Amino acid sequence: MHYANGRFTRTSQLEQLGKPPQADLVLCSTLGGPTRLQRHLCSLLCHDQGPVQADPVLFHNIKRLCIGVINQHHRLDCRGLFRVPVISMRVLPLLSLLVLLGSCAGASERGTKLVARQAASKDGIIVFSNSDFEDFAATKGRDYHLMFFLNAHYMVKNADMNLPKLRQEYALAAQAFRRGPHAQQVFFIELVYERSKDVFQRLGVQQLPMVFHWGPDAVVREGRSIKIPKSSECGPSIKAYPWPAEELLRCATGNTGLAAGEVDRPSMLKHPLFPLALLAFIVVGGYAAWVVYNSPIVKITPLWALGALAVYWFATSGGMYNIIRGMPLYYRGQNGKLVWWMEGRSGQLGAEGFIMGSSYLFFSGTLAGLSYVAPRIRSSSARGVASLVLVLLAAFTAMRILSTYSNKSGINMRTFFSFYH
Repeated sequence: MHYANGRFTRTSQLEQLGKPPQADLVLCSTLGGPTRLQRHLCSLLCHDQGPVQADPVLFHNIKRLCIGVINQHHRLDCRGLFRVPVISMRVLPLLSLLVLLGSCAGASERGTKLVARQAASKDGIIVFSNSDFEDFAATKGRDYHLMFFLNAHYMVKNADMNLPKLRQEYALAAQAFRRGPHAQQVFFIELVYERSKDVFQRLGVQQLPMVFHWGPDAVVREGRSIKIPKSSECGPSIKAYPWPAEELLRCATGNTGLAAGEVDRPSMLKHPLFPLALLAFIVVGGYAAWVVYNSPIVKITPLWALGALAVYWFATSGGMYNIIRGMPLYYRGQNGKLVWWMEGRSGQLGAEGFIMGSSYLFFSGTLAGLSYVAPRIRSSSARGVASLVLVLLAAFTAMRILSTYSNKSGINMRTFFSFYH
């Protein structure tokens, strides 16, 4: 075998160059005899697609070992273009083994560091910086898989994206892999825009969130953009949002081909003290209900009336809608002031619902006062004044409610109350 023009050349290729094969030692045939290990090492070294061809760093290690080890036996000249006339059978297997072990040392060291960082993380997610991406994702010879979650702190408060909830689901998927049989072969990574702007630019990220798989065979060219295949992305194939941990885990196992554990969602029902707490709640709650039921307070009629009005106000204000939909009560404008009311049909805040609910309650109260309170006034003049005031307040409140409805819906009240024949 010869080294020329930046590569090792087998004997068959020497024959094509017109050089006599008898003058050189055929490494594969010589090393193929004694042991199975030697035949395996020889096939890796002599094959055109072996590590010598794939990794220039590995070739550099071979050359240094040639100079440091074999040249001590006066069997090899490594200056310029060199060739191997005779190599001792005792030296060559050791040399081959050292070369192969050296090629795997870098990958195993990086994997060990990732395992240590994963163990130090509370939720199993490793946060990468620009330098971490270059060291653990852009290097060659990786023997592990990476799952990336792209995040941005300045978009955490965006209610539509709900990035904190999505990160929790991503963490559950990471913890499921940690409980599986391949915990040291798949690592879940988070890239934060504020810490990894260069990586975001190279990835060409246009929108968030983004979750994708990065396999051992993924290649990164220094200084060039990175294109993620659509098949490696997890988001487009998931209908529910925020993406459930089960779906993210299914995407990870499908891309890596490795098995994972089950998703273990935290729940108070799984706590070992939950049965005892439930029993205590039933006993204490039952006793408190019995005490309140026999208390004279619950027999006060005005108290029940106030409770009914509170329920009516909460229902007409859309309080349950705000809770279910996560509607904000207000927001802070560009000038820093709080905005409680949005003009026009651009949208609606939670505070607007409570304002309108209070208007409904006030209008109903004026009608109730006109029906039940005013007739009980003995003085006819006072009764007339009270009735007039209540009618004016009811009319003003009704006009404000109808005006707000027209402003928010765009429907003219004349059109609304007109009849078409």
